[in-house]
Amino acid sequence: MPKVLVIILLWLAAAGCTAELTDVTTVGGRGRYEVSFAGSGVTLGGILFRPASSSKPLPAIIVLHGWARPGVPGARRVESTARRLSEQGYVALALSMRGWPPSSGWDDCGKAQPDDVAKAADWLATLPGIDGDSIGVLGFSLGGQVALLSGARSGRIKAIIAYFPITDVQRWGDTTSNKGIRYFYVPLVCGTGNQNSPVHVADQIHAPVLLIHGDRDTEVPTEQSLKMQEALRKTDGHVELLVIAGGDHGFKGEQDKQAWSAVTKFLSLHLRSRD
Repeated sequence: MPKVLVIILLWLAAAGCTAELTDVTTVGGRGRYEVSFAGSGVTLGGILFRPASSSKPLPAIIVLHGWARPGVPGARRVESTARRLSEQGYVALALSMRGWPPSSGWDDCGKAQPDDVAKAADWLATLPGIDGDSIGVLGFSLGGQVALLSGARSGRIKAIIAYFPITDVQRWGDTTSNKGIRYFYVPLVCGTGNQNSPVHVADQIHAPVLLIHGDRDTEVPTEQSLKMQEALRKTDGHVELLVIAGGDHGFKGEQDKQAWSAVTKFLSLHLRSRD
């Protein structure tokens, strides 16, 4: 069976999965919870981490994974990031975007996925002990693209962190070193990029933004973050850009420490823990 057909079949199988919705009263204490709730016409699944209880409502952060092969559980790819955030006093939700289990639906390259993030923010606001006015989003690659777009879809989003995000879909297709992205993903899944390129909706993003990109990234070239920085500055939006020297499409060791230090500083300024 052709490899592409196998991938499509796996994708369709994953997209049909549904799960029982989580009763919010059962996730009120400290710990790790596998949760599911309604998205924008799909069922979303994820892993929720809650820190020790606090006398004051806590801020929450939605963590979004990058692209993965169909059938790969999305939330597990960013579970460790959500756990790290929880250890710093944030309620953190590692979310599987539509198209990756346990969520239903199909990956659409940022068309409806930001609406799902808006629904996730609304769901988090219903949880006991959550400050519904202090919700942030952190995403990687495709998740970074969706994180930025969600800032234009939800007034609840008060801070956005995007690691090596796609911000201009058509330019990405022209410049990426990944032939699968150039000849399959962009034309067949992403489309024109008119509605799903964050640079085109920069004037609708009012939350502070932190962009993090490696200067040797060829899969999502560094210029994607540079273009987003320029677009946000034109609208007088708050934007910070950290370029990691020697960084590729992902960071390890000292590069990861440098990026994480910027993340924690940014969150402490714009999404303060209230314990």
